[in-house]
Amino acid sequence: PEFIVHISFMGDELLIDTSDSKKLIALILRRQRQRNHLRLEDIARHLEAKSINEYAQYEQGKHMPSLDKFQQLLEAIDPHLSPYLCLLSDK
Repeated sequence: PEFIVHISFMGDELLIDTSDSKKLIALILRRQRQRNHLRLEDIARHLEAKSINEYAQYEQGKHMPSLDKFQQLLEAIDPHLSPYLCLLSDK
């Protein structure tokens, strides 16, 4: 994927900015799924999705999940990932 990512630190927080959010989200989802040795079918089952394509469209960058949905997708891949997603507006 061709896009730009800027990473900075604010105290002990990691801040990420990108030129293409869909591509970054897609990359994160795909890499985390692969890292956990899961298939698309595994994630779809965890999400109780009607089809594999429902999840795959996020991983392909065709749809941009809301932040709540992104957290749900990460939890389906690995429940331990969710606590690391923290929004500045939540503080």
